[in-house]
Amino acid sequence: MLFFQNLIVRDVTNPDWPGHEAGLQIGDQLIAVDDIQVTTSRDLMLVLRDKQVNDTVTVTVDHPSTHPNPGLSTTNITLIQFSLQDLLIFFWLPYTIGLVYLVLGIIVYRLRGSSHGGDVFVAFCVFCKYFNRRYF
Repeated sequence: MLFFQNLIVRDVTNPDWPGHEAGLQIGDQLIAVDDIQVTTSRDLMLVLRDKQVNDTVTVTVDHPSTHPNPGLSTTNITLIQFSLQDLLIFFWLPYTIGLVYLVLGIIVYRLRGSSHGGDVFVAFCVFCKYFNRRYF
């Protein structure tokens, strides 16, 4: 399962993701896993850390009002290994982009650190790096 930090279902490029088959959609909020309430991503990690690939968990989600069946629902989801494609898209690509912005900011600071334009570009690079880290 892939969720934002506030436990909202996130888009997954893998069409074989069991969440799609179970009817989860982008915007659904995770409420509980195996009848254990989860309110943070840390709670989710603690519940899932003893689980293995191919284990089945029961999830309770709250569908938003835009969903065809709004409200709470419970479904079973089989845990799968994170695909290489999803790993690249959701972790390595954003990490690399953030790292590139950070390196560009350091280079510009070293070359033009005393000029106003250099300061602005460095601030922009640092902002992009942290925005990228928080968003992805």
